[in-house]
Formats: sequence, C-alpha cells, structure tokens
Amino acid sequence: MLRTGQRTPVFRLGSSWERHTWYLRLPCRPGAPWAGIVRVECSADLPAADAVAQAARSQATLPRFASTEYKDSRAPQNLYPIAGLERELRRRLGEPNLLYRALRRAAAA
Repeated sequence: MLRTGQRTPVFRLGSSWERHTWYLRLPCRPGAPWAGIVRVECSADLPAADAVAQAARSQATLPRFASTEYKDSRAPQNLYPIAGLERELRRRLGEPNLLYRALRRAAAA
C-alpha cells in the first residue's frame, strides 16, 4: 500500500501505444484503497533512466499541488494549476447560456 507521496516503480505499458507509467499517492483524507492515487505517464521514447528521473520529479512536485476537498470536489487529483486553468477558460468562454444558444443556432444552420 502506498503512503502519501510514495510511488510505485516505473514500468512500461503497451497497448495501441507504449509509455512508461507509475502510480503515485497524493495527500488526501483516508478512504477507499485507491483514494488519492494517480497514474502518471511519460513517453516510451525516453530511456528508462530518464523515465525514472521523471517519476522522482513527479513524486517531489505533484503532492504540493494536490487540491483539497473543501476547494475542489475532484480533490486531490485535480491539481491547483489545472483548476485555475479551467476557471480561466470558463471565464473566457463568457455566459454559458449565451454560448449554448449560439452553438444550437450554429448546429441548426
């Protein structure tokens, strides 16, 4: 079982595309066995040593950006920078009802 901030070893997955991957537990309240677990991936084109270095970097960095439940219902997996980007993109889209009506008009035309 992974404790907060721990990760699995890096392993290679192959399906329709290959990649290096590992699991990491972000800080969160105790709960379900998979609570706070995220899967991180990088290109299979990277040498194994570079993939391991990326895993170590993610282990040191990602827990600092994990969101908290009182700020985000998708916590801890929805990292603060991602939540901020989503808010900004929503703000730039403008009023949702106006956007929806414009999309319906465009689709009908």
